[in-house]
Amino acid sequence: MSKYNAYLKDENLLTLFSLNNMIVPEIQREYVWGNNSDVLEKFLQELEKKASPCQECHHVHTNKNINVGFLYSYKPSYVKYESERILDEFLIDGQQRITTLFLLLLYRAAIEERIDDFLTICRADEDGLHIGFNYKVRSLTQQFLVQLIRHAKDGGCSAFDFIMDLDNSPHWFLDDYKNDPTVMSMISALKSIKKIFGNTSNFYFDYLLTNIHFWHFKTEATSQGEELYITMNSRGEQLSDNEMQKSRVLPSTELYKYGCKWESWQTFFWRNRTMGNAQNANADKGFNNFLACIEGLEYFNEPSKKGSTIEIDVIETYIRGLMYICSSEFKNKLQSLYNGLYTGWFDSFVHCLWNEINTYDGKWDIIDPRGGNPEIRNDYKNKSIARNKSMLFWSWMTYFQKCKGAEIDDQLLVRLLHFYYIRYQCYKRSATSIETIVNAFINKSGRIHEIDIATKDEEEEDNINSKTFSDEEVLLSSLCFADETNTSKIESCIWEIQELPYFLDGKGVGGNTIFEFFQDKEIIDRDNILNSITSFKDKIISLLGIEPTGTSHIDIKKILLFYEINNKAFWEQQSPWYYSNYETCEWKRIVRTKHFISFYKEFFKKDQKSQELLQQKRSEFFKENNTLNRNEEQWSHRKLAILYDLLSINEGIWDDNHANVAFGINDAEPKSEIFLEQDIIWKAKRYRDTNNRIALSQDWQKILKEYNVEIIDFDEEINGSE
Repeated sequence: MSKYNAYLKDENLLTLFSLNNMIVPEIQREYVWGNNSDVLEKFLQELEKKASPCQECHHVHTNKNINVGFLYSYKPSYVKYESERILDEFLIDGQQRITTLFLLLLYRAAIEERIDDFLTICRADEDGLHIGFNYKVRSLTQQFLVQLIRHAKDGGCSAFDFIMDLDNSPHWFLDDYKNDPTVMSMISALKSIKKIFGNTSNFYFDYLLTNIHFWHFKTEATSQGEELYITMNSRGEQLSDNEMQKSRVLPSTELYKYGCKWESWQTFFWRNRTMGNAQNANADKGFNNFLACIEGLEYFNEPSKKGSTIEIDVIETYIRGLMYICSSEFKNKLQSLYNGLYTGWFDSFVHCLWNEINTYDGKWDIIDPRGGNPEIRNDYKNKSIARNKSMLFWSWMTYFQKCKGAEIDDQLLVRLLHFYYIRYQCYKRSATSIETIVNAFINKSGRIHEIDIATKDEEEEDNINSKTFSDEEVLLSSLCFADETNTSKIESCIWEIQELPYFLDGKGVGGNTIFEFFQDKEIIDRDNILNSITSFKDKIISLLGIEPTGTSHIDIKKILLFYEINNKAFWEQQSPWYYSNYETCEWKRIVRTKHFISFYKEFFKKDQKSQELLQQKRSEFFKENNTLNRNEEQWSHRKLAILYDLLSINEGIWDDNHANVAFGINDAEPKSEIFLEQDIIWKAKRYRDTNNRIALSQDWQKILKEYNVEIIDFDEEINGSE
């Protein structure tokens, strides 16, 4: 074999540490096994269990080797084969296991008074510049290892007592070590090692040196790719999904090239492991989930592939796409394209992206239902969660797959990301139309209003508008490109409006965001689009603020009661149904009602303050309802709400603690209310508040007479009976 060829060698810890300079390169993620005690302690327990020391001499006599998997390394470019007997090897795979075993060997050497043997085997010199296993490109971690070895040499059996109480650590233990994730993970690992291998009467050092084996793959090129990774480790547990995938897909002809890439991908997911709302200890959750997402898309597009291995270049295309979208390079291009304009939605998009990657526990196995099979169609409908998440991923993944090898159109990519970000937020979850829509974006540079696609997608069971593009999407596209000189400004302003919390979420309100406003030509002037949209943004924010709460803007809710459309008020009845309970707090629903739009137009047309408009509405209402006959049937709930909101001793039917209003059967004296046997009113949160019944002010009749309302009181017969 040529000295430049890779080879596979069965090595125990003795040969690994004495005949190799094993270096953990900077590109490797941190040592994290110490933070995962379940995995680490199970690994250690298996090693201890298989040792079985003799009960008489306390030495381990087993001849059975324990192979703990593959160790994958490569020679850095500076290595000159002719000049050294022991050559530097950069670890690419196996850092977690080899680091754990190095610490275990050091710990047992100190306990068994074999520290000199340890120093000889690992070639640890006095100045700490050379160790057979080291983190020398990470100076702080390397410094800790060197000082830990010196401390073990001097302290013997008690050298590791400090790990249980770092507040009383030795003088050499720097405060900076507490900020080094690898060092602190090593401390945690040593605690587990002490817990499981802390027996001072048994002798494990020689057993660990000679019986713990790796398949060490030193590689620059090899034809034995399928042997590189095993699917079961020494604990009898399956390797994580990305490790298994790695063993299946790495091509034997380019093992070194793609092995390095895979490790860089794993590092990428490790660095982003806490993005979103995640608190992942390692990269596995995110990496595994994204690989499952890739498989889901590939199998959705070509069901015949299911069960087969996804090719490495396909995985690379998608991961490179993810890395590009999340890069500072792309964000800088986005900010350059929309220089000085709103781009805040992108941070929210990236947050959602990583939150799904790092926390999603479901499956991506969506089957294309367009073949007509009823069972598949039902299965597709039941995968609503996965389909919704596919909006956030499969769209741009499809784009990167289509333009593989071609230059990325950053402007088009931005528009595609935002388009599907809004679909994701609005639960428009058509996985079947993704390829059609991506093609349409590419062919028309995002001008979807110029595309004649009106075909129905019969598999979309939960979208009101099931056309390929919704009316809102077509309308907004036409507005953005109607003024070519200001397209970016119009887009950015629309995107800023859509990002407002009361517009962003379209679930349960028809799936649209701002369509109800933007289709109204009184609000958006087609001859002055940019100024109209900018004005609308400023007005709606001045009216509702950035994020209204359920109990905010009571003045607006008072006014909205006066708008009746199709015999309905702006509120929405909800459970419990044994009394009339009206929700008046969901602004994402309220702003889309015709009542609110009518109010919005009138409010800004008249340029009044809310109290002025409220007073005007009350005057108009009582001018129309100028007779109140207490003997007749009660008014509708809407009219009663208007009436009691004015006349209540409770200062209206809402307050800062009560967002809803409820009506129920009168259980009090009829004379205490305005009408006989009328429904009485409570303030409500989610359910009626029995301590907050709306009561009449003592001078309620005087208040109504100020509005010129004639009051016909209870007749004598009724009064007499009472």
